[in-house]
Amino acid sequence: MANYSEQITALHRSLDGVIAVMLLDAETGFTLAQVGGDEQSEVVGAGITQFTSLFNATMEKLNYPHLEENTFTIGDQLQVMYRLAKSPSVYLLSIVDRRRSNLGAVRVQTKQAAAAIEV
Repeated sequence: MANYSEQITALHRSLDGVIAVMLLDAETGFTLAQVGGDEQSEVVGAGITQFTSLFNATMEKLNYPHLEENTFTIGDQLQVMYRLAKSPSVYLLSIVDRRRSNLGAVRVQTKQAAAAIEV
C-alpha cells in the first residue's frame, strides 16, 4: 500500500511541465490531497468531480461501467484523470502544460500512480 501523499508528490516530481497533481473525491467534490497548483486548481478539481459524478450517474443508468480514465485538453493544459481501483469514487488528476509535456508519458505515469494508491 502506497502512502497517497508520498505517491502524488513523487508523481508531481516526475512529470514534465507539471502544474498540479490532485487526489479528488467525486462523491463529495473535495480535494483530498494536492501538490502544486493554486486556488484555480481547486476550482478545476471541484468542477471535474461534478462532471465525473454526472457522467458516472448516466453510465449507471445505461448499465455501463464507471469512468476509469479521462483526458481533458483545456487551453494550454492537459488534464489526465484515473480512478483508483480500490476507491471507486476517488480519482488522481495530473495537470500539465501541454507544450512542455508528453501526453503518453503523463497517461502512463498517472495510471501507474493511481494503481499504487490506497485511500
